[in-house]
Amino acid sequence: MPEMASYALPVYQAVVSGIALKALQDEEVQSNDCERLRQASELLSKFDELIAMFSRANFATVNKEDIEFIATGLALLVSISDEIVRLSSEEAKEIPDRHQNEFREKIAGIAADTDRTRELAEAWFMALDEELVSSLKKSIEESRPIHLEDVPEWRDVLAKLQD
Repeated sequence: MPEMASYALPVYQAVVSGIALKALQDEEVQSNDCERLRQASELLSKFDELIAMFSRANFATVNKEDIEFIATGLALLVSISDEIVRLSSEEAKEIPDRHQNEFREKIAGIAADTDRTRELAEAWFMALDEELVSSLKKSIEESRPIHLEDVPEWRDVLAKLQD
């Protein structure tokens, strides 16, 4: 169980950060531009931590229930972030020039990280599809050469391509 918590924590920290930024956008009162910039920076930082963790972690031992919990968190984060990017792009025009470029850069970073997280969520949800997982495993096994000698030398392959 501690292993699942170490995977889920960054996901849900990013969700909370996204909710905080979304709440600022939903307020009727004009929020402080510095606070919006701070919240956008915090969300981007949480996204970066999340993506770094997912790129270096070994998920071989994660069980199906944990996959579902984490995939749901990723999907929630993507949903919130899509809305944040849409609203922030509209409100960026209202931010004073001294903060506008930095705010736009943060939102562009959030948009890019949202796309990466969308791909992660799709992969995690795919892991819940037993038929798909079985099919992928079979395809991988069939595509592997039986003997190392069967693998052509890459230089020879490139030489043939250049001819």
